[in-house]
Amino acid sequence: MTLTKTATGWIAQDQLMSYATPGVEQLSYGVDLWTRAADLAGLNWEPTTRRLYDVLTDTHVPGVHGVWNDRTFLGIATEKHKLISHKGLGEVVSTIQDVHDAPITAVVVLDGGRRVGVRVTHGLAEVPFDASPIERETWAWLRHDAKGSLSIIENAQRLFCTNQLGMLSGMEAALRVRHTGDVAAKTADLIEKLRAREDDWKLWEQEMASLQQTPVSDAAFDRFTRLYIPEPIPPVSATRAHDAQERLMGTWLGYTPDLGNNAYAGFQAITEFEDKLRASRGAVSRFQRAIQPNPNKDRGLRMLVEVAR
Repeated sequence: MTLTKTATGWIAQDQLMSYATPGVEQLSYGVDLWTRAADLAGLNWEPTTRRLYDVLTDTHVPGVHGVWNDRTFLGIATEKHKLISHKGLGEVVSTIQDVHDAPITAVVVLDGGRRVGVRVTHGLAEVPFDASPIERETWAWLRHDAKGSLSIIENAQRLFCTNQLGMLSGMEAALRVRHTGDVAAKTADLIEKLRAREDDWKLWEQEMASLQQTPVSDAAFDRFTRLYIPEPIPPVSATRAHDAQERLMGTWLGYTPDLGNNAYAGFQAITEFEDKLRASRGAVSRFQRAIQPNPNKDRGLRMLVEVAR
């Protein structure tokens, strides 16, 4: 894992396995703030496209082109693929800052620039009966590998255990700009939508509070665990599934003394298991799974509530 921290608190990372922590000092508002952030994070470049050359036929490959960061190859895209610049990303991030009156607290660069993330941290969510502060944050992610888009992800981090509690309902589908068509116009539309999202946090807080009122017994969570992590069909060994079931059950038993036997504690156990305990193929994948939408968390929560009824 390569980690670079500046004296001003900006973070530029090539690989992450857990949540990033900013430095002691953070830059506040100022002239050309995004340019300074991008420069500190090594984003003082813009993606470019080049034609692809087939060395076997000695011709250019029709219908596709390569996306590049100077000398670094980022991905292969069709001719319909339109680049979204870091300048455009900066306009979106600046809007997030203006809406929430909040600073940038992290700039993350993954895979040599194939994926870029910017975090704005804006206050605490109010969840009753939980002693841990829960920090609200908005991520702007931009992919240059022709496999994603510019997307806005609202998240909440439970600070006592650094659990990423997921995005707000409908956020992924509503706030996204794909690399096709008039990306400048679509980015401008995205910026307008960003200004109308604050009320959604109240709905999220209400959902968390309702989970605290949903009782879950140890026996019910044990049943859920065996459904959530099913054993493979023989003759495949069930050892790995059993180990995962035990880890998830142990996580649940660790949360219930403080949070009670309820679906909220179960959600924390599911989240920690998905973010930190489930097997992963690498640091980048693990980080992305925690920060970006993870359908397993939503699936697990729905399943737990059904089992507890």
